[in-house]
Amino acid sequence: MEEKKINSVSYTLREMELPTQGFGRSNIRLYYNRLEPRHREKLPHSHLAVEIDIFGDGCQGIYVIGEKTYEIHAGDIFILRSNEEHSIIHLEEGSPCICTGLQFSPDFIWSPNNGLGDMSYLYELFLGNSRSFCHKLPVEQESTRRIREQLQDIVEEFHSQPQEYDMMVRVKLISVLILVAREFQQENGESAELHIGREKRLLVEKALNYMVSHLSEPITLKEIAENVHMSPSYLSQLFKTLNGFSMWEYMVAKRLEQAKKLLLESEERILDISLKCGFNTITNFNRAFKRDCGMSPKEYRKKLQGTTGKAGE
Repeated sequence: MEEKKINSVSYTLREMELPTQGFGRSNIRLYYNRLEPRHREKLPHSHLAVEIDIFGDGCQGIYVIGEKTYEIHAGDIFILRSNEEHSIIHLEEGSPCICTGLQFSPDFIWSPNNGLGDMSYLYELFLGNSRSFCHKLPVEQESTRRIREQLQDIVEEFHSQPQEYDMMVRVKLISVLILVAREFQQENGESAELHIGREKRLLVEKALNYMVSHLSEPITLKEIAENVHMSPSYLSQLFKTLNGFSMWEYMVAKRLEQAKKLLLESEERILDISLKCGFNTITNFNRAFKRDCGMSPKEYRKKLQGTTGKAGE
């Protein structure tokens, strides 16, 4: 279990690794975001993850997800598909709004080693682009009440960490996904049309693991595709279909994740960190970092580590 506090009053993040039957590893993140009441500039951002947001007491505002706009009320639950842009643009005056969120990587759903079998309807829903998808769960439905209870149990497992808590989180997350999928199918009458067989998903997982193992190296799409005996174009298409983001986006995100860890936990120079994490120039590193975090690596280190900046200059 890893816990980080960013401006501890406003943001807390916890992360754990979910157990699996195979070699793949999926993480799940729990965060609390304390949002002050105000009108906000629309600044959409996205995550290479599926996200579930639960809004606490006193929350009332406006949430823009993709091309859709929703009202926020206390107790509302929103599902954000992988790599989907979103932004809270307004919160009514009153007490600060606490948003509790869960984020997990798409391979938790589609990995052939996750023990779920072929549950195509899950990744069609959470990783697809159906226009009829409603991100906000209907508050009055019995299924939503059950989903909320399961999410509250997940939060409690994160905190109390009883025996086999990671397995319990995994089981309850699967339960939440199935309940959401049932609700969507009942409301829209849609069923899964996407089916990607186990062998192909194994190859995509192999490619994903290869990328993670070679983050610091200047690897190419051709090299990755040759490693799994697929054409580069087909592998790219399959990877994006299953994850909702491209292989390049994944590589950059993983490299930035590694860089953030080094910025906080070491005193290495920023230039050395950028090279160690696979960026070929400091300019590319700074550009990617600012696009992801809204600040430079130097500003990030100062803000979160409280250093004078000398170690990273």
